Amino acid sequence: MVISKIISLSEGKALIYADAENREKFISVLAKTGVRSVVTPDTETGGVNAELRPADVKKIAPILDKKEIMVYIKDVCGFAGFCAANRKRVGVLLGIIIFFAMLLVSTLYVMRIEVSGSNLLSKQTVIDDLEQFGISVGTKISEIDKDTCADRFLAKYPEFSWVAINFEGTTASITLKEKETQQSQTGEKYDYLTADRDGVIKSLLVYSGKAAVKPGSAVKRGDILITGYITGSGLQYEETPSLRYEGAMGSVIAEVKENVSVFVPYHEETVSAVNTERVALVISVIGKEFVLGKIPESGVTETPEKYIEVFGAVELPVTYREIYTVGETVTVTERDVAQSRTEAEKQIYKAVSESLGEAEITALKVTMTEEKDGIRAEAEYTCLCEIAIPGYVKQRE
Repeated sequence: MVISKIISLSEGKALIYADAENREKFISVLAKTGVRSVVTPDTETGGVNAELRPADVKKIAPILDKKEIMVYIKDVCGFAGFCAANRKRVGVLLGIIIFFAMLLVSTLYVMRIEVSGSNLLSKQTVIDDLEQFGISVGTKISEIDKDTCADRFLAKYPEFSWVAINFEGTTASITLKEKETQQSQTGEKYDYLTADRDGVIKSLLVYSGKAAVKPGSAVKRGDILITGYITGSGLQYEETPSLRYEGAMGSVIAEVKENVSVFVPYHEETVSAVNTERVALVISVIGKEFVLGKIPESGVTETPEKYIEVFGAVELPVTYREIYTVGETVTVTERDVAQSRTEAEKQIYKAVSESLGEAEITALKVTMTEEKDGIRAEAEYTCLCEIAIPGYVKQRE
């Protein structure tokens, strides 16, 4: 019902009037042509009124002319009527239509970018980088790959742990999360920061102090990356220039090459210790020990001292510990070549994962070598990690 009303409004309708003389002829034409219309009598004149669609008016007009049936258009409603009533305001109507069309189209594009969560980069720097990665004002929202943009941003700035890209209407909301380093957590400024391993600098952020290297530089373990310095006004007319020490604080991400190795033998014996039974109880009262049972010379373990209360309110320093004999079990594992390779592969990937820690791996190569007694697996990998560690050049008070 609602849809039919909308269609009727968009098409428009004409209110046709036929007087008493032409009334019967007009109704007959409507019936013969199959035009459906609501016909109402006009009580004042004895004629009839009929609401017709523009297409129906066009259909019966030649017949009415041929039969010389006189009818009149009393009113026009709907879109046609609106256009007729405002035919002198075509420019205004056209402007309104264009405005709403542009408003509809603009909702499909990014019109504003908001950035939050970054203390390391300015808002404009983030916006400029996002433009290179596919997000800018004027970009069609449906064509933006949020995951790819976030991955490319994190690849350029490893000091961020994640990037969230969301759209609220035509606004792109960019939320950044910085990685927490030991120096940023404590806020302590050191005399200098040095490299704890060899690598190639990928990014360097100086919170305080001066950078001694640049991105792209190859550094060795122990090289100074950021150094503190003494600053002051240095004005010649000052009798006592104000000097201030700026300690070193920052984050240095480098690409580092590492390698790990594991060996899985064909024949392996695993020795495990097992507690068997308690053989002695040692009680200590006011520094004097009493042994209940016998303590073997070897193969024993004991529990930590436990304190007990004696005589209620009277506190005596009484402790006791238990002595157990320790037995050993030997587990023998036999593997063929295929089983050893499978175990070596599992252990090498576990070793790489443990060695990486929070670093981000960028390349990995694993090789298997068959030796006389087993399989040796070696992994060479490249990762991005924090390499700056603190150092001092003078005694701290």
